[in-house]
Amino acid sequence: VLTGAKSFYYIGSVFVISALCDAGSFILCKKGLCRKRPFYLHTRFHTALWLQRTVILSLFLILPVLTKNYAFIAPPLLVAFTAISDPARHERHEPFALAVLFFMTGGTGSAVHQLYLSGMLSLYAATVITVLCVFLVMHMTDRYFPPAAACALVPFVMSTDTLLYPFEVTCGLLILYVASYLTIQTHKAMKKIPEV
Repeated sequence: VLTGAKSFYYIGSVFVISALCDAGSFILCKKGLCRKRPFYLHTRFHTALWLQRTVILSLFLILPVLTKNYAFIAPPLLVAFTAISDPARHERHEPFALAVLFFMTGGTGSAVHQLYLSGMLSLYAATVITVLCVFLVMHMTDRYFPPAAACALVPFVMSTDTLLYPFEVTCGLLILYVASYLTIQTHKAMKKIPEV
């Protein structure tokens, strides 16, 4: 919504894509091709981590909202923040690699979007080319990080100019790395507090 998308197709497509991902995950688990994750109730510290993420992320979102520079907080970046602020995820140790990946996928999406706007490509062709290029980039960099793939499709729903988008999204990711570092440090400090 902040990127200027004025259509309910965006909400519908998010629902459909989420449903397809869940269905695919369910089928893969049923076939034994992925590990099943047991359902568990969150511990006090898990809940504290989510609360810390929410507070720290909210503080970091003030500036992009006040300046109306929404590309800095594109939805894939918020998902990336969840991953890189998790102490157990290895992506948090690779800020440079992920910054390059986001720049490349954001640049790909922005460039193909410009071809679509110029009338050289249909929306369908532009989307297919973008997705294929993103898979190629991920294969070449050996980094398979879904938020980076989603990052390439954001220019297609933005109503503003997308030429600076790769730079904005990369800066946004690096800013969120700082936020994730603060989240993890706060979480570590809280773990040292004895339970009452």
